Amino acid sequence: MGNHLKMADKQRIQALLELGWSYRRIQRETELRREAVARYDSRRNPKAAKVPTGSAIACEPYRGIIKAAIEQGLSAQHIWQDLQEY
Repeated sequence: MGNHLKMADKQRIQALLELGWSYRRIQRETELRREAVARYDSRRNPKAAKVPTGSAIACEPYRGIIKAAIEQGLSAQHIWQDLQEY
């Protein structure tokens, strides 16, 4: 089926959710995975990322390196990989 749902499928999911159907029931009815159903549930609150406290303090010694890398246009992943060498 692919990674993107057709508009009709999205609308069907929304309608069934508004009727109070569970993800499992919608999965049985539409043959779509529960994870896909959850993705289109506007009432769902995504979980916040868990960020360790004090992470800004831990990065302070590398501020200059990080700032220079950002100015070069490097991605966060690239910067993180570079910092692993220190």
